[in-house]
Amino acid sequence: MKIWGISSDASISDVDFLSKCAEELGVDTIFLPTVYIPTNNIAEDYTRLYVEKAGVDYIIYERPYWLSPEMFVKIYRDLGERGFRVVPSFTVFSFRELAEFLSKNKLELEAVELDFSSTLRSDAGIEAYAVELAREIKNFYDVNVFLKFSIFAVGAKNLFNLFAEEKAFDVLILAPVIALSNGGFIFRAHSNALNRIGTRLLNSYLRYVSKSRVAYVDDGVEENSDIGVKTLLGIVCIVKNIPPNIGKAEKSHKDLWVKRRPGLNLAIEGGEELCPFGVLHSEGRYSYADSRCDFCGLCLSLTQKYTFYKDISPEEVLDET
Repeated sequence: MKIWGISSDASISDVDFLSKCAEELGVDTIFLPTVYIPTNNIAEDYTRLYVEKAGVDYIIYERPYWLSPEMFVKIYRDLGERGFRVVPSFTVFSFRELAEFLSKNKLELEAVELDFSSTLRSDAGIEAYAVELAREIKNFYDVNVFLKFSIFAVGAKNLFNLFAEEKAFDVLILAPVIALSNGGFIFRAHSNALNRIGTRLLNSYLRYVSKSRVAYVDDGVEENSDIGVKTLLGIVCIVKNIPPNIGKAEKSHKDLWVKRRPGLNLAIEGGEELCPFGVLHSEGRYSYADSRCDFCGLCLSLTQKYTFYKDISPEEVLDET
């Protein structure tokens, strides 16, 4: 059995694309991008993913892109109808708010992930709260509950305390990411170096807990077959296919944000290889995104010129910049 976790930063909404990828990977269980509850304060029109070259590593700074409730419901139902086991993921701090969300959207749970991997807090307080929330959800809905934290935010002592609560949750998912704050925004940083360090931390932590109750998010940059725990394949593994001569950091964080007005299309200078999702189509010097594009922002980090356009020729705009 393979388990696939779709990063909330990935901003993918094309169910046919997800289904095809899952089938090619031999996946039968899919963890969905995270929905933040309550949903009334999320700036969904801001999205980006920034790649910085650091030695031989790529460091990926990602703003948590919270999946919209409408898109979540669509993906959840469509993938379920295609025979996949679908696990919804929520960042939520109240049982009542989660219950209201599920009732409003007429959703029935079989399993649920509570994602705290983007929290900036590393003290035991957030972990204790997560355990109590997991216990309440598990007792009320009688479903499998997965808790997700950054492996760098969970020390050995807190890890032991988490597993002292045997009946509160089923599996602890550890991700090799670092949450950081810059300019009022929360980023998550990924890299193959972090993945390697996280793997070593995991091996040292396994002396405290049962391997059967731990899962590790593999960002796709390193084989982790020797760990002996469940592995979730992360969609950020696509970054390893980036051409080696692009992705250098020449922008400050304040320049990384792109706001797109609804209804606009995307054109960039460069080839189709700048989009590992396959939604760019080249025409000469430029490539154009098709209707599957979710504006994840990856290609924007890797091109010198881009534009959003509507009812005009994007070549005219690009050639003038």
